[in-house]
Amino acid sequence: MTGFRTFKDHTTVDLGLTATVDAVLPVGSTTDTVEVTTADSLVDTASANGGQLFHEQQLQELPNLGRNPFVFDKLDTNVTPVGDPRYVRVEDQSGSSAISVAGASIGSNNYIVDGIPTSTSNGGVKFIPSVATVSDAKVQANIYDAEGGRTGGGAFNTSMRSGSNTYHGVLYGMTRQTDWSANSWANKHTPLIVGGVTLAPTTPRGDATTYLYAGAFGGPVPFGQNVKYLKNTFFWVTEEGYRQAQPLTGSGALIVPTAQEAAGNFSGDCGASNPAMLWDPTSPFVAGKRSLPKQGLLNDIPTNNVISAS
Repeated sequence: MTGFRTFKDHTTVDLGLTATVDAVLPVGSTTDTVEVTTADSLVDTASANGGQLFHEQQLQELPNLGRNPFVFDKLDTNVTPVGDPRYVRVEDQSGSSAISVAGASIGSNNYIVDGIPTSTSNGGVKFIPSVATVSDAKVQANIYDAEGGRTGGGAFNTSMRSGSNTYHGVLYGMTRQTDWSANSWANKHTPLIVGGVTLAPTTPRGDATTYLYAGAFGGPVPFGQNVKYLKNTFFWVTEEGYRQAQPLTGSGALIVPTAQEAAGNFSGDCGASNPAMLWDPTSPFVAGKRSLPKQGLLNDIPTNNVISAS
């Protein structure tokens, strides 16, 4: 209005924070301009919360083996990871949740996506969004406000991305090959034993070849015959996945066929101590399973668990 000075303010409201802007319009000429600039304060005097904020660029460009936004909580000084560091994929909900925030127990954390709690009853995370669809993420400790209910430990907030007035997208691909990886410590110190016979002094490295892919696309929402656009209405769609060879773990879990098994002779697997039976896939079902065992000639004698060379 004429007779008042112009008030301009640029305030960034980060995830999980409250920003206060007091606007004063003093009387002045129309040529006067008041500019207010600020920087992040080292100490938040308005809240006792502690935490670490990760912006979209950090989430997308910092190293992230499993493309899991929740692994960034380990970069906060309030967080102590206690789980297996290999469990960082989008399906590793238990591994991603194995953290202690500000000394609290593991099962007392809360995970939130766009304000909606996605935690399990024991404080684990149920839904892990793709980094291609997250705009901001923040791990918070010592949340004393009422809005931080459901948790006695920490909270991990995630804010989802939105489209904009222009269409744009993301394509991503990555591979990790087995022969680029080292064998595990346990395999190097565990002999390969099959059927009570030691085949090698160490267990060979299992196949862990991995392929990751991601695609995302967003923009304004069109409508009408003339391809108009809904005002301030956008969409953002993300698809992400991986294909990974995952060998079984544990003692004796990595099993290779013996020379007899490689030739089709599994007769040693159907003894009294190890009654593993091969069933004839062409026999009729009886009580929910095939009715006849698979037989083949062994020394010209029909024998169970033998697959003929033909």
